[in-house]
Amino acid sequence: MQDAAKIDTYHPEYDFMSSGWEKVRHCMEGQDAIHVNAKKYLERLSDEEEYDFTKRVSRTLFFNATARTIHGLVGMITAKPEIVQTSSDVDTLLSDVTMAGESFSNFIETVLTEVISVGRVGVLVDYPTTDSGHTLADAKMQGLRPLMKICRAESIINWRYSNIRNKYVLTMVCIEEEKDLSTGFGHSTEKQWRALDLWTGVCRIRVFRKDKSDRDEQVGGDVFPKMKGKTLDFIPFYFFGGATIEKPPIMDLVHANLQHFKVSADYYSGLHLTGLPTAWISGVDQEEKTYKIGGSLAWSFQDPDTKVGFLEYSGSGLGNHEKALSNIELQMAVLGARMLEPQKRGIESAEAAAIHRSGENSILASIASRASDGLSKCLKWFDQFAGGSGDGVSVGLNKDFSTAQMDPAMLSALTNSWMAGGISSRTLAYQQLIGELTPVGMTLDEVESGIKNPDIMGNFSDGTE
Repeated sequence: MQDAAKIDTYHPEYDFMSSGWEKVRHCMEGQDAIHVNAKKYLERLSDEEEYDFTKRVSRTLFFNATARTIHGLVGMITAKPEIVQTSSDVDTLLSDVTMAGESFSNFIETVLTEVISVGRVGVLVDYPTTDSGHTLADAKMQGLRPLMKICRAESIINWRYSNIRNKYVLTMVCIEEEKDLSTGFGHSTEKQWRALDLWTGVCRIRVFRKDKSDRDEQVGGDVFPKMKGKTLDFIPFYFFGGATIEKPPIMDLVHANLQHFKVSADYYSGLHLTGLPTAWISGVDQEEKTYKIGGSLAWSFQDPDTKVGFLEYSGSGLGNHEKALSNIELQMAVLGARMLEPQKRGIESAEAAAIHRSGENSILASIASRASDGLSKCLKWFDQFAGGSGDGVSVGLNKDFSTAQMDPAMLSALTNSWMAGGISSRTLAYQQLIGELTPVGMTLDEVESGIKNPDIMGNFSDGTE
């Protein structure tokens, strides 16, 4: 029986947050997107014609602090390789988890970019439908394998969580998609909606399109995905960012960035108006003649009282704009764009720098931790769809965002202290680890063993001698 509500019904929280997502997307895309959508972010001046507004926008530079900050924060998490533990069968599939050529490492970057920018993204773990009675070996012979699909916040239009056996679980999610209908050299798409729900406790997938009368029309039959031959009692879809939509982590910076664009429009418009030389004449009937300016042209007037000159801008108007732009840029630095903040003339102590960045690092560490949990769950489903047990499957993302390595003087002092018995070999090993002086992936025990037995780390013989 068809539900009363239409398939393209939007969740109330979606409507509330969609305009914010749009602002983030436009800022991420940069100047071209901001210029195209300038009417949303820049007020038209009194009596300003469309042509003049368009020209004013074209002269305005968009200082894209938003995209640079997002890429920088993602880079801080991915600066050290993720630690992935899974079965050997799945390891061979990690070079292409989307079946579109995207590796799991790139997939992780996409997830992090979405979470840090709009604060929400979904991952659907799926497996192609096989004929009844086919075994996993049959599926492998046909090239069938699990895949992961990124679902951007804007495409997840509806969802529902319910309490089942005292556990809050996802019981319905609807994803808006673009179905490719291209043929030959043409390009054509059509909207469709993929609905996943728990029907009588079993995961069901249905696909809908709209008919000519805008009525819901199911495409194909109901699909009940299976894992190891059994239907699922859960929906293999994970929300990164939580069940409830939260304000994007970067939203305050976006608002500051858009305000910077507004002030920039006034500033660059002022530069244009005051920077072009404008001639003036007094004592002559202006309707009498049109005067042209050029290197080979000269003006001659019979009236000795005629005066000519060029308008010259004076005052502090543009200076105030420059000061306002600088203030907003500093605010954007405080809101997350630390890489945009001017370098201090003095040398900041390590302790001061740690305090300076502790707030943003804690937020980033929380994002990395939650993303690790979500990716681990998705990879576990991926492993189980591929025939594995899912046991021991995990993804660990970097949560250490320190960029300063130990300086040579500190290393020398620590080494001398260890040689004199002032500190233990384990303390020296720990300091080398946090000082980023060891190869990625080495454990504390391995570093300590290398200190106690240098030949263990220093002997690079391949065993052929």
